[in-house]
Amino acid sequence: MERITLKENCESFIKEAVSMYCRQPSTVHRKAVSLMLLVQAVELLLKQKLANHSSLLLYENVDTPKRTVSMKSCLQRLAHLGQPPAQGKDQKALERAVELRNRIVHHEFETNEMALKADFVRLCGLLHELRLQVYREPLFELISRSEMEVLRNEQNLLIEVKNRCKEEIDSLKKNSGYGEPHWCGWCANDSVKLSDDCAEDYEADGKCLICGESETYTVCERCEKWLPQAELEEYGTNNKMCLECLEYVTDDYWYESSVGK
Repeated sequence: MERITLKENCESFIKEAVSMYCRQPSTVHRKAVSLMLLVQAVELLLKQKLANHSSLLLYENVDTPKRTVSMKSCLQRLAHLGQPPAQGKDQKALERAVELRNRIVHHEFETNEMALKADFVRLCGLLHELRLQVYREPLFELISRSEMEVLRNEQNLLIEVKNRCKEEIDSLKKNSGYGEPHWCGWCANDSVKLSDDCAEDYEADGKCLICGESETYTVCERCEKWLPQAELEEYGTNNKMCLECLEYVTDDYWYESSVGK
């Protein structure tokens, strides 16, 4: 029987993810699978970080060490140990990794090519930082020169796209009466512009300036943030709340979703 360590397993996921992403001809389906492999690599790096304190912490029940912790439980334990794995932009990338895992594994997954590029480049940056924290090894050691060139081109494309709409986004931040730009559920950027004719019942069409996707946006009853209508859940009579607010006001709602079920 051959034993595969956490590190070896993680590196296999990363190498396969990058290889699949860079392979030609490129397809959205293949890139979506490569994204899932990257998310899995993130989870294994987090578990290694936890195991560095104690291998028992890898298990939901330390007295019966059979089932390993979920990504969310892993993050909670690291926080209790005073070892949060990321801050700032990396923290947002980590939150996005958890979200992507739940969406890809447990639901139908909608995306587009630009959104996939944004998520892949974002997660590669997160993996680089986590590998430096855990192993003191950079990500590029696992990636061939030709693959690095593909990833650099993807990163440069995203920078170019963001720069093109930077002026409009900056203008929205200063002059919008609706708190724009808003979060895009497709590419996870704060880059959504609402239509000029926002309805009186707080509903409007929104379009992402980066990935180009359009969705109907509405307001969370509690925090009053504009979010994609699909991201809000019914609560009470004609009330719609985001998941964060719904978890706050209820004791047991969304437990399963919070642990990835």
